[in-house]
Amino acid sequence: MNVGEICSRVGVAAASRMPVQQAARRMRDRHIGALVVTPGRGRGAAAPAVNRP
Repeated sequence: MNVGEICSRVGVAAASRMPVQQAARRMRDRHIGALVVTPGRGRGAAAPAVNRP
């Protein structure tokens, strides 16, 4: 087994001004332990996911 078989290639992001509660909810809903924090306007919109081979 390798890492690619158990890890997702789709990143989940949050704008830096997103409220902590909303970021935590996003993590809970997607069953993930980390978010990529991006500069943003704080409207809660996620940045496009990065999917590289």
